[in-house]
Amino acid sequence: MSKTAGTKRIVMMGAGAFARETLWAVNEIKEGYGQYSVTGFLDDDESKRGKPVLPGSEGAVTAKLIILGSLDHIIRSGFSDYDFILPAIGTTEAKKSFTERILACGCRLPGPVIHRSVELGHDNVFGDGTIMFAGSTVTVNSVLGLQVNVNPQCSIAHDVVIEDYCNLSPGVHLTGGVHLEEGVNIGTGAVILPRVTIGKWSVIGAGAVVTKDIPPYSVAAGVPAKIIKTRN
Repeated sequence: MSKTAGTKRIVMMGAGAFARETLWAVNEIKEGYGQYSVTGFLDDDESKRGKPVLPGSEGAVTAKLIILGSLDHIIRSGFSDYDFILPAIGTTEAKKSFTERILACGCRLPGPVIHRSVELGHDNVFGDGTIMFAGSTVTVNSVLGLQVNVNPQCSIAHDVVIEDYCNLSPGVHLTGGVHLEEGVNIGTGAVILPRVTIGKWSVIGAGAVVTKDIPPYSVAAGVPAKIIKTRN
């Protein structure tokens, strides 16, 4: 993305594969959701500071970007070449932890990052730091909270509520009236049937079909989905 007047600068918290995917979404953001340029990446492994490429990538785009160090390092060093810090992390628990650290340091999250190919209906609400990848759809009257990840080819129907820090893996389908409480992680290709509530910090296995409410801190899998264990 070329830097033009009005463009805001993002530093990404995270320097792995999910960060590279997030960079793609930032570079091809949907019209009306802001203009951003990425000025660097953060990683708590200080041995990576100053490296010119992200791990696992030798591409022309990422080779131009530097791992700046940890969040604590850039705060202490007075680095100021950013307007926002965006956690680009797939794990729900880590995403919450890093977001709380960022906000406690007085830094800000950007608005939602929505790839230009995402299909959006009317009267939807997106929280700061939410990331939506290519080929996904949100129909109408749904609410996505803070730092929600919606991976490629997901569909979100009407009147869905997705609370903070949830993750939808590729190909997830949420039907009308579904409610995901905080930190829920939905596996690839899972389907959640109408008006089902999934309790906070639960995990739904890949390919599951969830037909009834799931209590908090559960792990559920299968067709139809059944609880197989609880989480600490």
